[in-house]
Amino acid sequence: MNSMNSMKSMNSMNATTTPFRPTTFRCCMLVSWMVCRCVLLPCACVVLALPAVHRTALGSDKAASEPTAPVFGIAERSGQPLLKADRPWESFFIGWVQVMRVDGKWRLWYLSASQTYKDDSDGYLCYAESDDGVTWVKPDLGLVVFDGSRKNNILLDSKDVGGVQGHMIVHDIDAPPAERYKLTIIKPSPNKEHFWIYAMVSADGLRFTAIPEPIFRFNSDTQNTLVREKDRWRMYVRMWDPHLWSGERVVGLSESKDFTNFPAPRIVFRRDASDPKELQFYNPALSKLNDRLWVMLPSAFMTQQNTVVPHLAWSRDGEHFTRVGSEPFLPLRADAFDSQSIYVGPGAVPGPRPDTWWFYYTASVHGHDNPTKEKRSYQQAMGRFLLEVDVADKGFTDPN
Repeated sequence: MNSMNSMKSMNSMNATTTPFRPTTFRCCMLVSWMVCRCVLLPCACVVLALPAVHRTALGSDKAASEPTAPVFGIAERSGQPLLKADRPWESFFIGWVQVMRVDGKWRLWYLSASQTYKDDSDGYLCYAESDDGVTWVKPDLGLVVFDGSRKNNILLDSKDVGGVQGHMIVHDIDAPPAERYKLTIIKPSPNKEHFWIYAMVSADGLRFTAIPEPIFRFNSDTQNTLVREKDRWRMYVRMWDPHLWSGERVVGLSESKDFTNFPAPRIVFRRDASDPKELQFYNPALSKLNDRLWVMLPSAFMTQQNTVVPHLAWSRDGEHFTRVGSEPFLPLRADAFDSQSIYVGPGAVPGPRPDTWWFYYTASVHGHDNPTKEKRSYQQAMGRFLLEVDVADKGFTDPN
């Protein structure tokens, strides 16, 4: 993240999950059906039954107009944090999260930083696990020394490897055993002007071996998303347009058949002409739910309001995205742990019912930037929500 030093503190709360009122996108389906039945306008019914659509300049008009466009809702959402910063190596913040479920075990990789944090090349990659996705344990792994002790859940120390920001983990079941887990992180380029993407591999997702050379020699200063798509890899990254550091943050895509060498990316998602100029999409936060549905939950950074809040876009092919509505999909909540900023992690875990998926996110009671630059203590926390997808075409049903 380009402004990780702006992550802010959290209120201490116990972990619970409470029902969340579904979005109004679902309501438009019922209203449209009633209108069609009452006034007998079948053609109008097809149009009205679509969710509210807000296409980006790069969106797919075809996807937006098809009658089987998915309708999205939030069935549940954390009322209290599921994970909080509470260890010395988390004394500044916890950040970027990614969760997957492997052989019945819920596994979490997340970023943390202590009060020694100076810039985006600092921090620790940490690990936690759970039996139910709600109650998390931070195990003593004995892998890294912190303050003279190995009694911690740290996997990697940026001082040892050059940086651990923006991590993404892929469980590659087709890879050789020693490379079943692939990790990407960002590190400063040799001239310190960019953040390049580097990779590591692991047999167990805990002990990693570095690939010496960068796999992406272009700037991407956020949490990136890596997806295996048939015979190639897709890397979703942050780009700046038209100028690095002074332009607009946008989402880019780089594709390669060689995991160790990705070409220059192209823009696949950004704000459009109807959005306020202060809005910039901060991170990809992409998940492939199945072969016919890709979902992106990029956080809209409102630069004047200093808030960060996720929107939702979907795609048939992972390249052409249609944004759902012009308002945030996962709104900020007053007087809660997610009142000012929310960052959804990449990847989704199949939910308790068909066509549902769990998404995890980090959130804060503070905005993106910290004008006073003081190091608040034990900032950010993790929550989750259950995404429901309603479709006329049942081919969308989760194969898992």
